Amino acid sequence: MLITNISEAKAQLSALVEKVMAGQEVVIGKAGKPVAKLVRYEQSEKPRRPGALRARAKITSHFRIPSSGHLWLCLNRKILEIVRLFLWFYSIGAAKSNLNLGANSGNLFLREP
Repeated sequence: MLITNISEAKAQLSALVEKVMAGQEVVIGKAGKPVAKLVRYEQSEKPRRPGALRARAKITSHFRIPSSGHLWLCLNRKILEIVRLFLWFYSIGAAKSNLNLGANSGNLFLREP
């Protein structure tokens, strides 16, 4: 195992990589303490198999995937809440200019006083 400091490793990186490729481990230290280790990269021989954990995972009866219609309804409600909140804040500033947005009544359309 080869031990070196950061400045030497920076200057001799390609030489250190060659040593690692030959099978030697390189430890890089800072202020006398090891902080990193260079080792040879080993790629897995067997390819990944999709669904390998299928037998270990269980989906209970409580799990529910919302239908697209239900999800769309929830998103519309949230968007409506945000628009109402925006209009309410805007109406506070618009009260000074005599413009009534009707945000407090739930009406989302602009109307004159």
